Amino acid sequence: MDGSQAVWRELHGKLGQKPGGGWTLPLPRRLRVVADAVETLPERSRVLLALRYYEGLGLEELSDALGLTPKEVHRGIALAVTRIHRALTKAEEQWRAGERA
Repeated sequence: MDGSQAVWRELHGKLGQKPGGGWTLPLPRRLRVVADAVETLPERSRVLLALRYYEGLGLEELSDALGLTPKEVHRGIALAVTRIHRALTKAEEQWRAGERA
């Protein structure tokens, strides 16, 4: 599984949905929203996401590599995923309300 699939799985878990369920926003638009949201994250958050989901490092490995506690790593990843989720949810709500630009 590549990193993008892992991020999607995490986002779907936050939504309580199975992958592919419940979205009306077209996939290319969802991917753009996620990419844009990731770009707005602080560098530390982007590093955590990249190492966790693209390199497959666990919390302990990330903790050791970055000199953070496992709790700080977990919190950082959770906050980043939450920000991405909020951006995606907002885009979905706008899409459903007819703001399709």
